[in-house]
Amino acid sequence: IKQRIRRAIKVGLRNIANMGIEDYTDDIFHTYANVLFDFTNVKAEMDFINGKRKSEGKISINKFFEGLILRCQDN
Repeated sequence: IKQRIRRAIKVGLRNIANMGIEDYTDDIFHTYANVLFDFTNVKAEMDFINGKRKSEGKISINKFFEGLILRCQDN
């Protein structure tokens, strides 16, 4: 189950990175890139997608769930 969670979070990171490539000034991008993921990892994933880097951005399950809980408490 843990591997499935990692894969799902990785897809989320990839989607956020693609959103940042398309529109770096998007409020949704900045909100979720900073809350659910470390921005350095989002930037690394963006660079990987663009071919500027050989390794992908890394994910943290704990950081993701902490950010998810924060977002739920805000609403």
